[in-house]
Amino acid sequence: MKIHILHLEGHDDLAAARDKLSFSHAPVTLVVWPRRGRVLTTRLELLRFARSAGEAGTRLIFVTHDEEVRELAADLGIPAFSDLESARRVLPASRRILPRRFRAALLGYQGLIEQRRQIPARDIFVVKSPWLRALIFAAAVFAILVIAALFIPSARVVLPMRTSYQNLTIELQASPEFSTPQLSGAIPAHPVVVVVEGQDEIKSRGEIFVAETYASAEIEFTNLTTGALELPAGTVVRTLDDPPVRFSTLYPAKLEAPLNSKVRVPARALEPGSSGNVPAGSLVAVEGAQGARVRATNLSAASGGGDRAYPAPGKEDYAILKARLQAVLDKSALKNLRETLKPGEILLETTLQKSRLIKEDFFPAEGEPADVLRLILQTEYTAWAVWQQDIEAVGRMALDAVLPAGSAALADTFGVIPLETARWTDDGQPARWKVFVSRTIRTDVSEDRINQALLGKTVPQAQAYLSGLPVAGAPKIVMQPSWWFWLPVLPFRVAVEEQP
Repeated sequence: MKIHILHLEGHDDLAAARDKLSFSHAPVTLVVWPRRGRVLTTRLELLRFARSAGEAGTRLIFVTHDEEVRELAADLGIPAFSDLESARRVLPASRRILPRRFRAALLGYQGLIEQRRQIPARDIFVVKSPWLRALIFAAAVFAILVIAALFIPSARVVLPMRTSYQNLTIELQASPEFSTPQLSGAIPAHPVVVVVEGQDEIKSRGEIFVAETYASAEIEFTNLTTGALELPAGTVVRTLDDPPVRFSTLYPAKLEAPLNSKVRVPARALEPGSSGNVPAGSLVAVEGAQGARVRATNLSAASGGGDRAYPAPGKEDYAILKARLQAVLDKSALKNLRETLKPGEILLETTLQKSRLIKEDFFPAEGEPADVLRLILQTEYTAWAVWQQDIEAVGRMALDAVLPAGSAALADTFGVIPLETARWTDDGQPARWKVFVSRTIRTDVSEDRINQALLGKTVPQAQAYLSGLPVAGAPKIVMQPSWWFWLPVLPFRVAVEEQP
């Protein structure tokens, strides 16, 4: 007899076992369970597996150590053994291993009908009394109506509330010394810093004289000794002024031995310019070792020294250019600070001040000639900023302090309008300015209390209750469905709306 041995794996399920069984074409299939893992452990799985075997035309023999599987197999009439050798020894003596009820599946639909007849009938409770059936039906209908009455109806109550306008003018004080908004109007300020740089130029409106030619004079030397003296070229003769004007001789000269002998030598000023045009008798001091031996003087005024005028910026040009460029940087600093503000951040422009001069370069320097004066300026600016939410917090605190009893503020009606720019004097005091705050208020009623009071009332009763509330007009009750005359008894089915 041909035998097919089918080994199950520990991870196989019924579908995998059926798939493996489809490859069996032998009249007998030995199904071997794995040593580990539990496979096909329920009666339903074994029954469906046996039916698949019957449809495939093969008989099943189980080989497993699982006592529970062997018991279920015995209950289904399937031979089961603990080892493979025991199963093989009984194969020749067993010719009808599969019970008839599983082989009957091969007969098709008629076989299924026959198997169905073999299933034992179970006792089912059936209500036979017509009155009892009617009572049960009526109770079910009533329960459905109660559920519908609870969950389907809904009501929307619209209350036209009395509203009024509340406003106040308050003075705000901003300073970095404040940490939190206060009812007194104090709000914290924080510094914002920006660095700006710019350059500008103006045409020079002054002039400066530059020395160009050297003055010349003739110096007369007198010998104060009885011996001859040598006067080398370059002997320096100066005035007695402070600072002195100095001349040097152009040629060497010799004074003869007799006392009071004289010699005249041409000389030229050491520095150019008109300052060398000294009057006669001014060049009297001789520098060096010969100063005590000779006497010098210029018999006529020195001449030939000249200056030339060049355009140059004057002191007022420097001041005007710096003031003009500084004004431009002030505006640029405000613009840059506005652009760097975060959402909700407000700049107090009057607190802007120059905190540090980083660079100030004039071209040319003072006292030098130039047609144009140029300036490069880099300055650090500091100003104060405040947060809009802090201003609103102070405004709400001020309005709440004078809120009438029994009133409440309407949401999204609060507003702040500045009445002036911040006043600040850079003396350590806070910046001050006035603002106008306003909002809409209404009579305060408890929506939850109204909701609880209206539950289960008829529409006229609800209207009578609502008319006693402090409202501006007649309350409106909208029922769904419109013909329903009772308000719902569930709170979440009643919506109370306040209409300004």
